[in-house]
Amino acid sequence: MGKKLVIAEKPSLARKIVSAFAPMEHFDGYYENRNYIVTYAFGHILVLKDIEDYMGIEKGPWSMDILPFVPEKFEYKIPDSVKGQYQIIKDLYCRKDVGGIINAGDPDREGSVIILNIVNSLQRETGRVLPVERSWLKATEPDFIRENFANLKKEEDYGNLYEEGLARSFYDWIFGINYSRAATLLSGGARTLPVGRVKLQIVRYVYDRDKEIASFKPVTYFVVGAGFEKDGEPVTCTLSDVRFELHERGIGEQLIRKLQQSVMRVENVEEKTVTKKPPKLFSLSTLQNKMSAEYKFSLDHTLECVQKLYEAGYVTYPRTNTEYMSTAEQGHVNELVEMLAKTGPYPLKMRGSKDIFDDSKIEGHTALIITGKIPAVEKLEEDEASVYRVIKNRFLANFIEEPCKIAETSVTVSNGEYGFKLKGHAVAQPGWMAVEKSKKDKYIPKFVEGETLSVSYELVEKKTSPPGRVTEAQLNEFLENPFRKKEVEEMGDDEEYRAILSGCEIGTVATRSSALEGCIDAGYIARDHNVLTITPLGAQFIKVMYDMGVDMRKENTALMGMELKKIFRNEMTKEDLIRAVSDEVSATIKNCTGRKIYQIQTDDVRCPVCRRGKMIRGKKNIYCNRYKDQEDPCKFSLSYELKGYTLTDQQLRMLLLSGRTNVISGFKKPDGKGTYSAVLSLEKDGTVKWNFPKTRKKVSKA
Repeated sequence: MGKKLVIAEKPSLARKIVSAFAPMEHFDGYYENRNYIVTYAFGHILVLKDIEDYMGIEKGPWSMDILPFVPEKFEYKIPDSVKGQYQIIKDLYCRKDVGGIINAGDPDREGSVIILNIVNSLQRETGRVLPVERSWLKATEPDFIRENFANLKKEEDYGNLYEEGLARSFYDWIFGINYSRAATLLSGGARTLPVGRVKLQIVRYVYDRDKEIASFKPVTYFVVGAGFEKDGEPVTCTLSDVRFELHERGIGEQLIRKLQQSVMRVENVEEKTVTKKPPKLFSLSTLQNKMSAEYKFSLDHTLECVQKLYEAGYVTYPRTNTEYMSTAEQGHVNELVEMLAKTGPYPLKMRGSKDIFDDSKIEGHTALIITGKIPAVEKLEEDEASVYRVIKNRFLANFIEEPCKIAETSVTVSNGEYGFKLKGHAVAQPGWMAVEKSKKDKYIPKFVEGETLSVSYELVEKKTSPPGRVTEAQLNEFLENPFRKKEVEEMGDDEEYRAILSGCEIGTVATRSSALEGCIDAGYIARDHNVLTITPLGAQFIKVMYDMGVDMRKENTALMGMELKKIFRNEMTKEDLIRAVSDEVSATIKNCTGRKIYQIQTDDVRCPVCRRGKMIRGKKNIYCNRYKDQEDPCKFSLSYELKGYTLTDQQLRMLLLSGRTNVISGFKKPDGKGTYSAVLSLEKDGTVKWNFPKTRKKVSKA
């Protein structure tokens, strides 16, 4: 049969596979032993062509004359930076001793597209067709890799995953390229306006919230406050279901006088102990939300940390949308529970309940958990250690033997017509709360049914509050289920999972964080820690989309996700979807051509050096408009590209206005091997200074 050529999605995964089948000899761009040849891509080696590539023209100023543009057939090109690695893969593919291919793309839709695009390209170029098998590496421990490779499935067994992935990329190309160019040109061309179907929903969501806050008008109202002393402790509360509008203040004061003449009596005291279930295992979204709320991590940073943990073999595949495990994994989980029980401080017990194992709530990947490979946590970066600790504790919480019990007390006090309720709770038995605290004790005094209370009353003035700014966690929840009501409790109801599994979501767990970063880089959204606000450019962008007549309804974007699932289930073809988006985009652009569209203005940024001129944009740099001043010319200019990294509009603006950027990652090292991070600052003479962030401290324990 010959050797099997393993094509991994990236070098780091290739090294993991090599470690599972060592020893292997290392060559330029690949590894080899008597059974396998392991090579790798760098993510998308083949990328979709640009409009100019199809037309055979040089890149230059955009023109409305060629829009809308939809290619008859989508074609790929290979960027110069990866042509060498592609040739290595091609040479290996043509070797006579290679008898088959193993697709070792990441275990998701995108991973299938990346590797199969390479394989299909090689088949067309060489005329050679080799059988393709699929690895599906939920974890990267050597034992798991060897077991997976011993039980490979045919690529066809994964149905239309590849077709679904192609449809998504073609859809996004048509939507993004046409609308980005049209929006930029029709708004005056002063700023490039990148458009994407998920980006559009993100900007619109933040814009709508900020608009709601700006238009909010507080309403004054009154409630009746009640206060008394019990066992030497002051107790305050408000009467239930009693509220007076501003003009009803007199009625409220009358009620106060009436209440002062009445007797408040304890009508009912209810005490019970309830067992509280642990929170569900993590999906990527729920992990991102927890890290955002408790650690102020961005969605992208959490994904970056957990991806590194996965590649190191410490956690399972992170890009999952479910919090459940499959029943087939019970044996593996039982082994993990037994191992942790021997080494940890908590008695653990294997549980096979549907709260943990439920095949009906799994689409492809299962919940995100730790693996049997326990890291030496002191060697992890601080943030990676925090993410690992959170994942580990959530797993332990679900298997701690001792149940968590909460003692709840409810007291009803009434005068027969009006009254109030007091509630308290205390942790009677910690159980899983020993590793993941979720409820603080709330003390209330001891009450006896029938006793009377000496209560004083006052009319308390209140004002309605505006909605809060959008947090990254709230945005993430909206994208995951855009039609869920705010009142729905945190995750887990059957209806929500049916919506997720039918594709009723915006974006995917794998793309949402990068889409948000794209909105921030474009200057549409500003982020302060984990709070998001619309920028002036973002508000202008929404006006341009509105004037163009672009369908910004979330229903339209979610419908696309549902149709992708139909392609996977063979209920429609990718050609059907491409035809639909082509018709929609074409009609929109044709209808708005020639109409008056909101005009985006250029940034009015003053020169930071001479303080008199204004900055204007060139092809390769931004410079002071006084550079030709005959008496006192200003020669300040700033290149868009510094040490191999192209500054975004937001980073340029921040540097010019405040003299300093946030941490920027991606500057190339002098030897060309790798990249580094730095903060840029602007000196008084206009020179750029590189400031290097401090290395994160190591931690000693999880």
